[in-house]
Amino acid sequence: MHPVEVWWAELEELSNDAYPSGVCPVRQRVRGTAFFSGGAGLYIDDPDRPLPPIPVGGVMFVGHNLDAEAPFVERVRSGRAHGDRRWPMRTWLNLYRLLDGAEIDPRECFFTNAYVGLKAGSGAVGPFAGTKHPAFSQWCRAFLDRQIEYMRPRAIVPLGAESRRFLGWPDREPGVVEVAGCSTRYVCLAHPSMHPANVARRGGVAGEIDRLRAVAG
Repeated sequence: MHPVEVWWAELEELSNDAYPSGVCPVRQRVRGTAFFSGGAGLYIDDPDRPLPPIPVGGVMFVGHNLDAEAPFVERVRSGRAHGDRRWPMRTWLNLYRLLDGAEIDPRECFFTNAYVGLKAGSGAVGPFAGTKHPAFSQWCRAFLDRQIEYMRPRAIVPLGAESRRFLGWPDREPGVVEVAGCSTRYVCLAHPSMHPANVARRGGVAGEIDRLRAVAG
């Protein structure tokens, strides 16, 4: 089995009771480019072909949580993948801008999240209920560590302060960490869903590109 299929199977075995109130399991998948676990976490040109391999030694991007339940289900129904370059969501539009600027091929990347599950309801912005439940948080951290252990990325890029805090890393500046049995570089970038507001004090998009290139280029 493809590693992504193994990880999906692990999530299927996680009971509904393991998800805190306000968090829903992901029971549908996006066909095409999307953050894991709502999709394969891989850059996919043709969703009708077999999944491309995990880019071992590549760059791992770690968001905080996937989406809210209602917009995610609607996106799946539309048949339009979050990261399809023809109609990307704002997060992906800005993420591609960073990758292109840093000259990083998205095929070298794996896109995942700190927490599994969807926010209940329709509002994707705001606190994620899973953060207040230690057992659930610990499960998610161990699950992410297994992804890191397999991929052994040359760089890990938390997207937003919440992802960095989940990982327990000290600041936004580039550094080197030991995680899941491997040594890797990292830098925390602003979350690309709100770029104009989030990068204004950090040298704008050009500053973000420079930081990404410094650890992952």
